Amino acid sequence: MNRPPEPAATALALEVDREDEDPVCGILWSLGTLGIQLGDGAEGGNPMAITAHFPDADTARRAADRIHGLGYRAELRRIDPDEYSDRWRLHARTERIGSAIVLHPPWERPEPDHSDQLMLEIEPGRAFGSGSHPTTRLCLRLLVDHPPEPGCPPRVLDVGTGTGVLAVAAARLGAESVTVTETDPGVHATWELNAERNRVSHLIAPGDPDLSTHTDGYGLVMANLLLPTLRDLSEDLIRLITPRGRLIVSGVLVHQVDELLGVFGGLIPVDTVQEDGWVALCLKPEDR
Repeated sequence: MNRPPEPAATALALEVDREDEDPVCGILWSLGTLGIQLGDGAEGGNPMAITAHFPDADTARRAADRIHGLGYRAELRRIDPDEYSDRWRLHARTERIGSAIVLHPPWERPEPDHSDQLMLEIEPGRAFGSGSHPTTRLCLRLLVDHPPEPGCPPRVLDVGTGTGVLAVAAARLGAESVTVTETDPGVHATWELNAERNRVSHLIAPGDPDLSTHTDGYGLVMANLLLPTLRDLSEDLIRLITPRGRLIVSGVLVHQVDELLGVFGGLIPVDTVQEDGWVALCLKPEDR
């Protein structure tokens, strides 16, 4: 029997144990959700209800398959395209990163708190990194507090750039060049748009997602990815840091920090920040 046509947007609804909320939401973000709504689950227990919005039914189905593999049942819900057209924008709002940076979507025009505050206009599109997730905010905090050291090449690498928010921020904060990599070709237009919106297109260029092909070192490498991906890329991420360079990583939960430090043996923490159970670290080579 032929499958009936499906709408342009689909929601994935599930209930999880509260201790599993953070890892499950992390997986949903990595699988392309546009935004996540949380609420109390059904009566008779203490579950957490999660509704994740996806740009299309195929993406939502792949996420459902992954969730089923974790032992949870996820229900696909069709969304009327007319009703959905602006719903995802509710998940993208103005975010103030300390006193240094304000992220805002194009439809909001916040006033800066002071004259030298960095205002970044970020179009979320269907990519990760609008600032609504703690890992993005944590990376930005470390980026502000730990720019490339004096004497380091003023080159930055942003691995898995998504919306390009980290790359744009690095360029606006003084990087002479930023290389971005992204394995999802569908989000290239998003980071390019955001680079243009923030007048740094001339400083940001795409690089090969295969990090093994990169030969030049970077004064700063940023990777806001989940732990399994960080583990897979760890050798190249370490190799690409220049002497006195720094590596900013996020996408890990508090209980995963020791495992992360084991993966990045030879690097030591310069700074660690956390929010809502998520952690970001700035690391440097131990023997340089």
